[in-house]
Amino acid sequence: MSEPNPFVRFSDVMPLEKIAPLKIAVIGAGGIGVPACLCLAKMGVSSLHVWDNDDVGAENVGPQMYGKRVVGRPKTLALGQFLKDQADWCDVTLHNDRFVTQEGAFDDFDVVVSAVDSLEVRKEIWQSISPESRKLLVDPRMGAEVLTVYSIIPQE
Repeated sequence: MSEPNPFVRFSDVMPLEKIAPLKIAVIGAGGIGVPACLCLAKMGVSSLHVWDNDDVGAENVGPQMYGKRVVGRPKTLALGQFLKDQADWCDVTLHNDRFVTQEGAFDDFDVVVSAVDSLEVRKEIWQSISPESRKLLVDPRMGAEVLTVYSIIPQE
């Protein structure tokens, strides 16, 4: 008996041959970054790099996807274990530090997800994408009652 295809429900929307090779950077492993990583991995992305320099706090247990048993652990390590349990086919590289703020820092990535809670840091992320690289920047934002996602493809 063949192994079931975990991506079959996404195949009409997002063909696996198009999404699997994408190299994706996610900056932030909190209320937006964790579900973004989970969705991307479950859709068949094979490579994620995640940056966050924060630890899971008790205040993160309610609004984020972390449980009480990971309080005090670095968010990246807790996320890495969560993704390993949920989508072990995805290669996740964890960076338990702040991302590098220099132009060209994300040139090796096809997609950059800005999952941070500071407009100043969002600006730094945008400025770290080389204008000529023409990467896709996904900038989801969330408030108590609202979630908005902006997808930006820089033009020439």
